[in-house]
Amino acid sequence: MSAVPSLPTVVFVGGGPRTTGTLLAIAARLREAGTPPADRALDIHVVDPYPAGPGRIWRSEQPEQVWMNNTSDQMTIYADGDPHVPGALAGPTIADWIGEGGKFIPRRDAAIYLREAFDKAVAALPPGVTVTEHRAKSVSAARSETPDGSRTIRLDDGTKLHADVTVLAQGYLDVRQDGAAHPGHTPPGYTVDQDFSHLPAGEDVLVRGFGLAFIDLMMMLTEGRGGRFAWEDTPIDSQLIPEYHPSGREPVLWVGSRRGVPYRSKLPDGPPQVTPRYLAEDVLARLPRTSGGVLPDGVLESLLNAEITDAWYVTLAESGVAESGRISLTVDEIHTLVDPWVDGFIAGDRDGAQDLRAKALQILEAAVPDPEDRLDLERLDRPFADREVDGDAVEDAVEDIVVANLRRVASRHFPQDGALYSTLVTAFFAAGSLAAGGALSAADQQYVASLASTFSYVCSGPPPERLANLVALHRAGVVRFLGPDAEFRTLPEGSPHRYASSSVSTSFTDRPVEVAADRLVDARLAPLSADRLTDDLLSGLLAEGEIVVKERGQSAVITVDPDDRVVASDGSVADSLFLIGPTSSSPVIGGFGRPNQATQVFPANDALAATVLDTALTRDASATRSRELRSARS
Repeated sequence: MSAVPSLPTVVFVGGGPRTTGTLLAIAARLREAGTPPADRALDIHVVDPYPAGPGRIWRSEQPEQVWMNNTSDQMTIYADGDPHVPGALAGPTIADWIGEGGKFIPRRDAAIYLREAFDKAVAALPPGVTVTEHRAKSVSAARSETPDGSRTIRLDDGTKLHADVTVLAQGYLDVRQDGAAHPGHTPPGYTVDQDFSHLPAGEDVLVRGFGLAFIDLMMMLTEGRGGRFAWEDTPIDSQLIPEYHPSGREPVLWVGSRRGVPYRSKLPDGPPQVTPRYLAEDVLARLPRTSGGVLPDGVLESLLNAEITDAWYVTLAESGVAESGRISLTVDEIHTLVDPWVDGFIAGDRDGAQDLRAKALQILEAAVPDPEDRLDLERLDRPFADREVDGDAVEDAVEDIVVANLRRVASRHFPQDGALYSTLVTAFFAAGSLAAGGALSAADQQYVASLASTFSYVCSGPPPERLANLVALHRAGVVRFLGPDAEFRTLPEGSPHRYASSSVSTSFTDRPVEVAADRLVDARLAPLSADRLTDDLLSGLLAEGEIVVKERGQSAVITVDPDDRVVASDGSVADSLFLIGPTSSSPVIGGFGRPNQATQVFPANDALAATVLDTALTRDASATRSRELRSARS
């Protein structure tokens, strides 16, 4: 057995940005409290096979073609600009650190920035607090036989660590694939860690998924194989689309998805900060609830629709375009249209509220003559839903949609797009917080799961340069488009190829030609699944009933309480076992925040730091307490 140290010990399993941000918060809190006395010192261990700071996702050993999808001046690991985290350690944004803002940079360029932040956190800790880094993988976290809640963390190099407090921060998890491996099939996973050397030059490859994982794959198999993008060589769309010069080593990528188009471009200037009007705490407090604190079905969707509508048209009215005739309503007039329908929903008059909403939308549409200035989230989210396309013309139709998006972004003529982005982000976190607090019905939880898809499509897209690269590759014949509602299937033995794809979309006036190939790539992260976890530590906790994996939409999450403590299968909550990151049921997913803005992540890091310190520095015999499962995040 591992020896029990004399100092309280905290073990972080995973050393990426969330752990780094939490260590910065711990350092700030201990600095405020002054140097702890000798009997209140602390021993911290960080376990990760990758360097602490960047961790796996942001490590330096990855292709330069894999970019961040935010500009450098929109990202920081330091919380000093967040008004809700006073006393935070100060540090530079990524833009300040590299000396250049407004650029999308390779993900690996942030590795040194994050490592320096980790080192800064360690250096800021007072005497008596030590940090030890272990370049290893944690394989188990067994409870001790004592009632103090401590654990023994076993590493794959044979090391055993005593932990009074354990914080699980492994980030995105790999999962085992169902059934036997299929020849030529690359299953879902983190693109950088997958081997695509088996994809031969010039051969057709089917790709399922059109999100960021596809963009990374596309760049690794083109520019990463020696191809070159030349902006100066094309007179057409010279400000938007480069010309691609192939190396001859590229496969031909046939990409398809449900929407049939890539995620929307990121805004190069960054989104504006918005203050919620209808998803605000005071409005949410007025909503009727059941005796269990659950909101009536549909209320969340109604408030979100109102929030987006109001923000879109108010931004248009405030942007100075009213004089040009793009909108004929004032801000107050817009509020007067939207407020009553929200009041109706709050009062429980759904039919009346729906009538008011319909009338308001009619007035708003009439006040905005240009359809490109109007809000049509359904058309934006499903660009093929209201159009018919000849099957042979689907590739041109996809390219037209991408180029139109690029022109819109480049024009900087549509400030309401930024408002939509920011409002969706705010609404997504508000919905996640309501879900975590058990306030959403089953129907609204499903709505939140569907909202996640729209959120990713609008808010988590690639840099505009990457969409320009996509168009250039399509024009060069290296990337081909399957269109919307693409279905992929394995062909029976004896067929000339292993896989085939075709579209079942009703948007087509005739069925597109079926594409068959010997190779299929699933360009997406694998959804979390309880029975397919590859993380030995989490699998062990699951087998012991110490964690619960709950389905959420097409994936799953590990249930935690509002303090990020894991919830066991019997509903109890262990005082000293925490879990954070994208696998958690918490709405806080990322590790970075926007500079000089109120964020979700930095207050969460600060709260976790306070709880971890309180738990570690006040060890006693009552380490495990039980709470009702309804207090846990769902």
